[in-house]
Amino acid sequence: MPAGIIAAWLAVPGKAADKLLQPDEGTTLPVTIQSVEKESYTVTLRSNEEKTQYQLEWINRKASTVPSSLIYKVCQPENELVGRVDAKGTYYFPLGIDSGNMYRFILYDIIKKRTIDSVNFKTPL
Repeated sequence: MPAGIIAAWLAVPGKAADKLLQPDEGTTLPVTIQSVEKESYTVTLRSNEEKTQYQLEWINRKASTVPSSLIYKVCQPENELVGRVDAKGTYYFPLGIDSGNMYRFILYDIIKKRTIDSVNFKTPL
């Protein structure tokens, strides 16, 4: 009986760490093109020095109240999925060059099927 109690105690998993469900996608690109501050998050459009690569940096200052939040880039004829944000932390998403020189994003709740917020950037090339 004591051996069973000890074995059961050792089998109890440790406390879950508060970490992102999405792995870090890399490092921050050096040039900040434009930044938008919202109440619970900051969104920054970044690029490299040559402006051949773009990146969306999303910083959640607190955990999202909508755990099913997806970011879409507004495109024609169909919006393009950029990524998912949920826990408190910093997320990096690589972006292609927008031919219209306009980066527009929507934050979308896939469970309730509604737009939560939108962010628009006009990039100088």
